[in-house]
Amino acid sequence: MGIVLTQTEDHASIAEVPSKTIRELAGIKLMGKGAGDIVKTNNENIIKILQNFAGEMPPEDPMPGQLWYDTSDQILKLFHGNGWIELSPVKRRDEFRLTKKEQPLTPSFDIVNNSFEITRNGLMLSTFEYKQKGNTIIIPNSKRSDIIIISN
Repeated sequence: MGIVLTQTEDHASIAEVPSKTIRELAGIKLMGKGAGDIVKTNNENIIKILQNFAGEMPPEDPMPGQLWYDTSDQILKLFHGNGWIELSPVKRRDEFRLTKKEQPLTPSFDIVNNSFEITRNGLMLSTFEYKQKGNTIIIPNSKRSDIIIISN
């Protein structure tokens, strides 16, 4: 009798390996009872996994979620069930270039539920209680006297 291998999530059967045989599935060698040198085969499998199945050709019979490092393109790829998709290349720390973007100050002011809201580029900066006298808004309880004059 062979060994039946199942998936972790739903325990569905994915492979049966007869006794005294070695079967390859998704780039990994699966061994039936009494088949060859188990230590050597397991070590080869571990190295293959650590290398993310590196090579110019993808692993045969890949499984969904399997990674493959394509050495010809130097890109890590993921098998999603119907094909391989490229994952974003990982950048080394020295490849990052930080640039400061100057954003124009485009504030807007709204009076909502008796609160005065200041919004800059879609982000609400503060909400204040306010007093209004004509076209002047006074924000009480601030560290300094904040007066905002609204005009068209």
